[in-house]
Amino acid sequence: MFGQNDKLNLSIQLSKPKGGSAGSSTGSAENIVDSVECSSIRGGLDLFNSYISRRLTLSHCKVLVISEELASKGISEYIYTLLNDVEMSVQASVIISKSPAHEFLASSEPVLEDLSSKYYEIAINSNEYTGFTQNVTLIKFFSDYVDTFKEPVAILGGVNQGTFNQATSPGATSSGSVQNANSVNSQNSTQSQSQASLNSSSQNYAQNSSSGSSQSKNPSVPSGSATASFANKDSSYTAGSTPVDSKPNIENMGLAVFKGDRLVGEMTGIESIFHLVVSSNLKSCNISIPNPLEDSSTLDINLKLGKSTKNDVEFVNGSPLVTCKINVNIQIVSTTEKSSSGSSSYYTSENSKLIEETCSDFLKRNILEYLYKTSKNYKSDIDGFGKYAVKYFPTMQEWNDYDWLDNYENSIFDVEVDSTLKSGYTFL
Repeated sequence: MFGQNDKLNLSIQLSKPKGGSAGSSTGSAENIVDSVECSSIRGGLDLFNSYISRRLTLSHCKVLVISEELASKGISEYIYTLLNDVEMSVQASVIISKSPAHEFLASSEPVLEDLSSKYYEIAINSNEYTGFTQNVTLIKFFSDYVDTFKEPVAILGGVNQGTFNQATSPGATSSGSVQNANSVNSQNSTQSQSQASLNSSSQNYAQNSSSGSSQSKNPSVPSGSATASFANKDSSYTAGSTPVDSKPNIENMGLAVFKGDRLVGEMTGIESIFHLVVSSNLKSCNISIPNPLEDSSTLDINLKLGKSTKNDVEFVNGSPLVTCKINVNIQIVSTTEKSSSGSSSYYTSENSKLIEETCSDFLKRNILEYLYKTSKNYKSDIDGFGKYAVKYFPTMQEWNDYDWLDNYENSIFDVEVDSTLKSGYTFL
């Protein structure tokens, strides 16, 4: 983060093992968090080395925490500096913290782990079964940053102050959070604004296609859909805002969205799932959809990709038309007494088809809104659609002249979802 009197406030977290004889460690480790005002990363590390008993090395660095305040100003020089250090671990995860980096590290209290390094590793890998974020390493972030086909994202982190912390609604920020103007405006965008953007873009697409293109269907879902007003509340939070009953601790939920090297906004947990679905990186997650059988308000399902998402780009009257064909397998997690037998069973042919259609409808509508949010609100192609558009440009010079990353905001989207209900975890 920024320092008060100097360019940077550099913080480090070290683990000091408790107990045990020399050369061994038993019991939990004490976390030491120190900060120093400095003009550069290397200068700050040298200042640390001047007063601690051992030489600092970045070869075992597990996480790189950057405050939103610093990320909003641009972080390319720090990324290049770290990668230029031969000792730096390129597999370190990149976290954009909604609170100052020092506060984030100081609030970290390993749960069920003795070492903070192991705690960070396991906590970040929870995305493999929740989908609420994506493990973005330093080398991955850098690769996406220098790419002409896509924009980078990072893990969104924050400090959760405890039960009903100041998160009276999904998407609220934790206390101490410092946000740039772009991030605040994007986070405060209302659902109606997102839907208006979707409808406006859909109308433009229909007008552009009326000249005879075969791709003439409106990509939006009819407003009378059962999923139109459904909210996936439990996964609609961002880091630091979940209503957890605990003492203050850190949490990672959502994604930090970049345009070049600058932070421009953030995605919630459910939007992170949509990102993983579109980019074919989802392993497994649980979501709630409207229950079409109406024996309960929602139906919890486990979601996995049936096959890799098939993305493509073509140009219609000069505007990029992005198509996503998504295939998912779903398993029912929740159930009711009424659905345990007879014609009310979830697994009758008729009811299974209804559940599949509802899931497809829910995913289509929400993924469309997510995609238009990336293009209209953030103007950032975080899903890498550029690699499907480059085939229309014979030379790299023509591709660079077109500047896909700046033209992505003009994209129109068409999403198809095919859901297949597999035997669930229920006893039915």
